[in-house]
Amino acid sequence: MPIQFNQIPGNIRVPFVRFEVNAGQAPYSSIQRLVLIGQKTAAGSAVADEPLLVTQNEDAFFGTGSMLAAMYKIARANAPLQEIWAIPLADATGGATAATGSVTVSTAPTSSVSIVLYIGGYRISVPVNALMTSANCATAIAAAINACPGIVVSAAVDGTTASKVNITALNKGSLGNGIRIETNLNAGDGNAADVLTTIVQLTGGNGDPDITNAIANMGDEQWDWIVMPYCIGATLTQMEAWLDARWGPMSQMYGHQITSMSGTAGTVQTFTSARNSWHTSIMPVYNAPQPTYLWAAAVGAQTAQHFQAPPELSRPLQTVELIGILPPKSIGDQWSTLQRQSFYFSGASGYRVQDGAVQIDRLITTYQRNAWGSPDQSWLNVNTIAQLTYGLRYIMAYMTQTYPRAALVDKNPNNLQGFATADDLKNAFIHAYKLLEDDGVFENSDLFAQLLIVERNADNPDRVDTFLPLDHVNQLRVLAVNATSYPQFPTA
Repeated sequence: MPIQFNQIPGNIRVPFVRFEVNAGQAPYSSIQRLVLIGQKTAAGSAVADEPLLVTQNEDAFFGTGSMLAAMYKIARANAPLQEIWAIPLADATGGATAATGSVTVSTAPTSSVSIVLYIGGYRISVPVNALMTSANCATAIAAAINACPGIVVSAAVDGTTASKVNITALNKGSLGNGIRIETNLNAGDGNAADVLTTIVQLTGGNGDPDITNAIANMGDEQWDWIVMPYCIGATLTQMEAWLDARWGPMSQMYGHQITSMSGTAGTVQTFTSARNSWHTSIMPVYNAPQPTYLWAAAVGAQTAQHFQAPPELSRPLQTVELIGILPPKSIGDQWSTLQRQSFYFSGASGYRVQDGAVQIDRLITTYQRNAWGSPDQSWLNVNTIAQLTYGLRYIMAYMTQTYPRAALVDKNPNNLQGFATADDLKNAFIHAYKLLEDDGVFENSDLFAQLLIVERNADNPDRVDTFLPLDHVNQLRVLAVNATSYPQFPTA
């Protein structure tokens, strides 16, 4: 049987030993990339719309207190070893405005207390005493806010009302409206902020940046989990169209976007029910202390971390904690079991709160209906997307390593190296599938072998056509128990 060589020619006559070095078939390893899209400030050194690998120096890259710097901090806290990229966007120009709110010291203190405020989740504690006027307290509050590391707003005493502190988001756009000013989020904060101050929540933020250039600059690189801060219909649709092409056979780069929106349960269901894409997952919140872009960053980071490789990528994300994320202050603003049940039939994901910790309850896509408009749960679970991504890349790597350069024949009776038949390819597919079954990605390899079709194309002699049925490993999400109570077990 002739030995196959890639570099040593068959007619070489110069002696003596010639070693040709080729890469053998190596175990497959997967790297899942997380990419954060968000706004920088003018102080950030990073080039707008250009992807950037980030391991540190987020404040220098994106500007201290910028949306994107805050997203990176939350993402890194949730996925300490994750490969994280960022695409900074400049604030929109023209009529774009920053959200504004205020804290007014309406009553002067009569004793030594601390005014404790939470702005966008950042805790501000301001000691005051009976000798301070309302204006003195306002000055102290503004100074404390501006001194808080990484805070996403700036503060200034109002030029007309000396007891009023104006709060302004550092980035322009609608997402600044989700930066809430809260009190009493933790035991021990005291009620001084409620008694002494009057709070006006941030509003008026308008004009979000366009993502067209950012998408173009992502090119054909691998982007697996994309955190999209703008849960706006047109923006999500634009990204979905791009992702749809990446899942096509000419690209095969894959990817999935994760976002978050703020609204009542009715608002959420109205929005998500009208969508139908397996490329998008939406985590809704209502009156959360932190803006939605931080929720999206935390969910995206945990998803990327847990779906890095099997067998973990087949396990559900339920009970996974979102590190650094605070639940809504009012229990009534946290999603009930009934609301979450309704969400999971209308394309919205959900969280739960356990002992003050925010946990993922279920992460699903917005895909709900097939092309005929009939209910379809084929791509309901994000685990399915992760399994497809990993499984297809694994099979591609296996097949290209096994047959990197092969001649195609109907039969190979002499077992020539570098030659392949349809049966050889079929056996290779079966072996790759069994390996994925061993890793807990797919199952039922025996039935797969029966259903698999690999045949030479009748019109193109250089082409082999394959039907590849994939049986995904499912997740234990519901354990139904009929607990029947008897005063006394009946006798047989």
